[in-house]
Amino acid sequence: MKYLIDSEVKEEIYEILELENIYKDYSTIIICCPVGLLNDSDEATKYKLVQYQLGKFRFINKLKQLAFLIYSIVKYRPDIVFSGYPMLKHRLVNIFSAFRIKHYSYLRGLFADSKNYKGFSDYLYLMLKKYHLPLTINNFQCDKIFTISALNIKFLLARSAKQENIELIPPPWLEKIKKQKTLSGSDAISGGHVYFVTQAFMSHSCKAAAESQIVFATELHEHLKQNGVELIIRKHPRDYTDYEKYGFSINNISSYEFIRTLCPNDILITPFSTMAFEARFFDVNIIFYSTSDLDELYKKVYSDLNITPFYNVAEIGSEIRDFYGKSKPLKNVENIFHINSE
Repeated sequence: MKYLIDSEVKEEIYEILELENIYKDYSTIIICCPVGLLNDSDEATKYKLVQYQLGKFRFINKLKQLAFLIYSIVKYRPDIVFSGYPMLKHRLVNIFSAFRIKHYSYLRGLFADSKNYKGFSDYLYLMLKKYHLPLTINNFQCDKIFTISALNIKFLLARSAKQENIELIPPPWLEKIKKQKTLSGSDAISGGHVYFVTQAFMSHSCKAAAESQIVFATELHEHLKQNGVELIIRKHPRDYTDYEKYGFSINNISSYEFIRTLCPNDILITPFSTMAFEARFFDVNIIFYSTSDLDELYKKVYSDLNITPFYNVAEIGSEIRDFYGKSKPLKNVENIFHINSE
């Protein structure tokens, strides 16, 4: 049996590899990913790697990823293709193999609103629904989907995924980080840092949201600098904006290490994001912000989760001053990840 992981996100790959109950009986594991993503020498010897070089042009990258996926399938003839977010190319592999190659998906991120349609795959899905055509090619018609929150199940069912193909699991990386933080004592209070967590809006065809993110971040950066507070950028892995040219410092340690080293005196400023809830899992403070462009993506989920975002940089500055002045705690959100009841 052969098992192919296709992903451009390091965390997805490592977490899929930890789902041992999924692939423990498979004799061969192939990983199709960008060059340099898996740096550990052990990975190169333990698994078969098919790697490609990403460039700065998104369309060319997409073609390259498709070509290397096809190459991997022709060369290794896997029994299962395991993706992170399911894409049209993965569904086509499943269909053109006459369903011999199964398609599994691992959704580690949180998904806000099933009615936000962006990109070709989403519009193809809408067309199929409109004309009552088979949905087999729809991204979420996977043979199996593993995900980490009931919020995502609601999203998936609204996108016509089959309930019986969805498996809810605890976020595998957070329990591991929790043990590491306990052993290292890194939950201790230290001088706080303020981070601006970005989203990969351009990678999801949300140009207006991407532009509003840059505008909001630069305005907030200038406002906080006047008050002696440094705003540090924490980039999404697929956000390719050059924030240094706007005068920002960048935190670029691994996502796991970033979450592990956060402390309760830190603040993350973000729109709705998976990292916000990862941080809240460890009692880190979150300030949600929005803009008119971001409301198109997140207004519904903010309402559903009883989150009141900030729209004004001065108000955020006031919240930060009040928090560090010990005069007012921040209003925070509850955990929404699935946790085993055992």
